[in-house]
Amino acid sequence: VAIRLCNDRAWGHPLLPAREDDVYREATERWSAIAPKLYIWDYVVDFGNYTVPIPNFHVIADNIRFHVENNAEGIMLQANYTGRGGGREHMKAWVGAKLLWNPELDLDSLIEEFTYGFYGKAASHIMDYNRMMRRFGEENRNRHGILNRDTSFDVFTEEWLTEAEDYLEKAKAAAENDDIRLRVQTVMMGPMYVRLSKGPSWAGPYEYSELIDRFVDIAERAGVDSLCECPVTFDGYVARWRQMYEDSLAETDQ
Repeated sequence: VAIRLCNDRAWGHPLLPAREDDVYREATERWSAIAPKLYIWDYVVDFGNYTVPIPNFHVIADNIRFHVENNAEGIMLQANYTGRGGGREHMKAWVGAKLLWNPELDLDSLIEEFTYGFYGKAASHIMDYNRMMRRFGEENRNRHGILNRDTSFDVFTEEWLTEAEDYLEKAKAAAENDDIRLRVQTVMMGPMYVRLSKGPSWAGPYEYSELIDRFVDIAERAGVDSLCECPVTFDGYVARWRQMYEDSLAETDQ
């Protein structure tokens, strides 16, 4: 008999390590005591919004260690499985694989190794963004619902978006070739997705229609073709944003 334990508590508090959730910790410890084979199914993205920035690397690392401490023989980290995603998904896949191979590896060292190996001369600015994301995750560790198709995105303020975009624009400017630049732009899709989802009034320094075009252009070049675990296609999202823009123009004319 093999027991597959799913960390469904991650949906409610994705920025809180599993060991700090009383309900899940107790369930894991009780199953660990009686299960001859224990396998874990963990969730590491926002399935309603694959591209939204989720600062949960520290949670992924700690959850792997917690489950190993409780005799888990296998762990699956379920992420975007319906297509390619934007944001920091390349790093999440690499860091997650390294930690599954050796849970004792240092998370910060892994993030730094990946960043300097993948982003070339843009790496120092991506590291600034990584550190900002870590702070953001710690500040919102007890926030409920960010991984549960929460489309209000009220956790992302204009101040947060401006800081994120500043680091990433510097990274794009520092990129030494088109390949590195596209990797940076794929990360930039995260804040862009937040602005697009919030609507035209959140376009910030951009024209909303221009922001849509930029997002689509990066997605096409990076092969990003899926934004959620849902029936809405990539083109469906784009159509929704364009309609939001048209509606905002109509309201302005009234």
